[in-house]
Amino acid sequence: MRRVLVILPILALILTYLGQRLSSGLGWPIWLMVAVGFVVLMCFPLSMFLRGRRSSGSPAFKFFLWLVFFDMGFLSFLATFVIARDLAGLVGLALPSSVNETLYSANANLLLITFAVCAVGAGFFFAVTGPRIRRIDVPIASL
Repeated sequence: MRRVLVILPILALILTYLGQRLSSGLGWPIWLMVAVGFVVLMCFPLSMFLRGRRSSGSPAFKFFLWLVFFDMGFLSFLATFVIARDLAGLVGLALPSSVNETLYSANANLLLITFAVCAVGAGFFFAVTGPRIRRIDVPIASL
């Protein structure tokens, strides 16, 4: 329980940072996205608690787990992209102001969100397709 009390404020700070950095030019829809993401993330401990119960085999519970895992992946990619953009912006301080304006514009924010969605989609695709298994013969007699 103590771990949850430590992790929740950290998650709230990260999501507040995301909302603040992405809201320029996009406004309240970003804050709504961050709030929904936070609520879904807060359901993760509940999902782990219920995982061992009888209801864990139901389709609704499996959908709930997929939703939580997609949310975690999306917010992780989004946080990584926003932090990388902010670090690039520190380098961009030496560049003309038009570069920084472009880097933090509403279109750039939408592009970061699109990259995060594509990264989660690619991760889902590679997870669903699974690894390729190739059969090989080892020419050692004792094996």
